[in-house]
Amino acid sequence: MAYHPLGRFNDHSLLFYRDSELQTIFPAVMYMEAGLPVLHSHRGSSYGGFVQPIGQSLDDCFWLVEGLIEEGRRLNFKKIIMTLPPVIYNQRLTNYLEFALFRKHFSYLKREISSVLFLEDEPELNYAKFKPASLRAARKAERNGVTI
Repeated sequence: MAYHPLGRFNDHSLLFYRDSELQTIFPAVMYMEAGLPVLHSHRGSSYGGFVQPIGQSLDDCFWLVEGLIEEGRRLNFKKIIMTLPPVIYNQRLTNYLEFALFRKHFSYLKREISSVLFLEDEPELNYAKFKPASLRAARKAERNGVTI
């Protein structure tokens, strides 16, 4: 976030501790929307939400979401907004956090679609997975000097 001008955001990041040990960070900012305080993780970046260590359990995720709700109420936030990264960005492929948020009555403002192409060792094996139009576009890019 260092690329944003100083003072652009009112930092309101949260640290979650259990037994005096830091469990996770919730990078966030606070701002007013229609006169109401909003906690947003993180305005100014593509994705937000909890920065979690590998191996957090479903129970851990519920604990975090419940703590976020408690803190939001304590600080009188009227809305909490976060854009979770696609699950493929996680080192451990779970949707525990998304599930905990859903069960605690968070809702989607928008849904994004994502797709994953697992890369083969040989480029031709990757091309075999392409639809014809995508394959033509890739071949044209190569002819125009793009290295794939």
